[in-house]
Amino acid sequence: VRLQILDNNGKIKEFRLREMTIAGARTEIDQCNRENYCVYYKGVVEILDRFHINSYKKTFKYILKSKKWFICGNYDDIIKAHR
Repeated sequence: VRLQILDNNGKIKEFRLREMTIAGARTEIDQCNRENYCVYYKGVVEILDRFHINSYKKTFKYILKSKKWFICGNYDDIIKAHR
C-alpha cells in the first residue's frame, strides 16, 4: 500500500505502508454536529534511506461516510526523512 502526502510546497511525497492493523472504532461528532463513524488503524511507514529502511509508527483515521484518510498527530518526521 502506498501513502501519498502533499508537503508544504504542494509536492506529492510517496511512502510505503508496511502494515495496518485496526486499533479501534468510534462515532465522533464533527464541527457541524454530524455523527461520523471513524475507524482507527496503527501502521508502519517505511522510508528507504540509501541502503537502510527507516520505520515510523503512525496512527491513521478513516472516516467511512466521506471515505477520507487522516494521519493522527505529527508527521513532520516522515516528511523530513523523505528528503
